[in-house]
Amino acid sequence: MVDFASLHKSARHDIRMCIQAWSEVLREAFGDRIECVYSKGSASKNWDSPIDYVPVLSDVDIHIHLKDNDGFFEGKEVPFEDALAMSKAFEERFYELEPEPLHFPRPQLVHVNEFLGEMENFVPPLIEHVHPIIGTPKQMPMPSTEKVKKWDRENLLDLEVYLKEVAMSVVDRAGFDFWSQIRRICWRVSPAPVRLITQKHENPYEVWAWNRTQLTERLVDMGLDRIEHLYREFYMAGWNLFLSEFTDRHHFRRVVDNGLHLLHECVEFVKTL
Repeated sequence: MVDFASLHKSARHDIRMCIQAWSEVLREAFGDRIECVYSKGSASKNWDSPIDYVPVLSDVDIHIHLKDNDGFFEGKEVPFEDALAMSKAFEERFYELEPEPLHFPRPQLVHVNEFLGEMENFVPPLIEHVHPIIGTPKQMPMPSTEKVKKWDRENLLDLEVYLKEVAMSVVDRAGFDFWSQIRRICWRVSPAPVRLITQKHENPYEVWAWNRTQLTERLVDMGLDRIEHLYREFYMAGWNLFLSEFTDRHHFRRVVDNGLHLLHECVEFVKTL
């Protein structure tokens, strides 16, 4: 029987090392340009069951807010060279901190400045839901709950286009070749039930702070057992894939199968609201 509590303990340690490594690399790269850096998302929440964090499927979300509005690599003659150098520095620093990790966490860097004032449907996190890494994050203006619900609904309906196009992307895949599709699915699956629940919840900000265990419990309360099952099985298939060391082609297909069916069910349900 898999000891998920022990695996999660090791994964949490790896995440701390990941965040420490990035904090050092970001300080070296941007220095006084940094306003603040913080982490958010599933890697920073409480974990109440195996699905709350799955190595490699789950991101380590790190948001960087700079004092200026220049890009990460503003003025660089060959930006990708600097980007690859930062990536290499992070990887080397991580393995210096933890030579034998359970997993190599998958960081997701977000340059917050690019969203401020430019994306109409950008919803910043509540300060109480983030974990400071550098500096002190300040609460950014929040849209109304009505707007958040509207944007969540629109995002779900927009998935219909993706679901129509994805068939030709998976028809000729097998085994590890599914990995590119899993990466495309992950960032769509994770928020889909959240956006569904916000349609029926008075406080969408609260829903966005829940971990996946809490989300599945609410889906059951709403009578959405099929969606709950697909959501949970997507992440359990991810665990099986990870524990097979990405060698079991059956688990690759199960991740994709559960993920796409989950998205389809969410779209169909939101149409009824």
